[in-house]
Amino acid sequence: MTSEQPVKGLYFEAAAGDQIEPKSPGAWTVDGKLTVRIKGGRGAENLQAAVRDNGHGGKQLVLPITGNASFDVEMAW
Repeated sequence: MTSEQPVKGLYFEAAAGDQIEPKSPGAWTVDGKLTVRIKGGRGAENLQAAVRDNGHGGKQLVLPITGNASFDVEMAW
């Protein structure tokens, strides 16, 4: 998918759960069961994932999407 203009406030939701805790640089634990690792690729070397409230008592692990970039998401349980 492409866009002629940058889209403000666009995020990729990598994970959602009741609790999301940092495990190590680039890795998070979701609800004590799932490990999510995110690695930035071309154009996303300084990728900054964030944990935010979802507005319903849970959490989201999100990545801001800006320009052309690639990243890998690995999930292990």
